[in-house]
Amino acid sequence: MSQDSQESKGKMLTTVDAAQEISVSDETIRAWIKVGFRGRKLKASRYGRQFRIAPNEWAAFKSYLDSDPLTADQEDAEAGTGQP
Repeated sequence: MSQDSQESKGKMLTTVDAAQEISVSDETIRAWIKVGFRGRKLKASRYGRQFRIAPNEWAAFKSYLDSDPLTADQEDAEAGTGQP
């Protein structure tokens, strides 16, 4: 595999990595993987008990989120992880 294809593939993200990037909880990311957000699931691979998200899948999902932005509190509430 060439260096260019390795760089374009990128490092797989954990749910914590993804959550920190957009300031939501890792529980929210896991909910988006399992049940989706507004009709779209975040695609991820399972490794043991953990999920890994491909950079291209994460970029596509973030673009989807950006098309109809909500605050982090609203996202957590929709995912069922918000505080009362």
